[in-house]
Amino acid sequence: MQSKHARLVIVSASTSHASGTRIPAKDAYTSYQFQRRRTYAERFGTGWLIFSAVHGLLAPETEIDPRYAPTRWIQVSSGTLTDQLRSNRAAEFDLIELIAGRDYLDALRGPAQELGLRLTAPLVGRAAGMGEQTFLIAWRLRVGVPFDPLDDHGVA
Repeated sequence: MQSKHARLVIVSASTSHASGTRIPAKDAYTSYQFQRRRTYAERFGTGWLIFSAVHGLLAPETEIDPRYAPTRWIQVSSGTLTDQLRSNRAAEFDLIELIAGRDYLDALRGPAQELGLRLTAPLVGRAAGMGEQTFLIAWRLRVGVPFDPLDDHGVA
């Protein structure tokens, strides 16, 4: 069991590396936006996952074929996301912090509620586009303080 106040950070995936071999998910996504999100998750999360629109929730070391074209539309069912939250032991964390936009929150809200998880999405309702989101994440990294779950616009 994780310690009190454990935070599982889930970050959205973005542009993937075009490679013919399977590589860890954490290395498959190469955009600046993803790198900022990854740094945030590694710094402030007790654990972290990647939310791929194609694969669903991935542990950072999970090997994937990065040749799948990224898509804006989430192609993973609610049941699959619920199973992935269970298999990644999300219930052991006090807080699930989603560093992603509204589409990802909408997809994850039902599974999180079904499992009784506390889900927060601090960028939803606060930042309109990727540039603004990346700025807010970079600022949090610079000051060394994670988003406050009590000051959240996207509580599920």
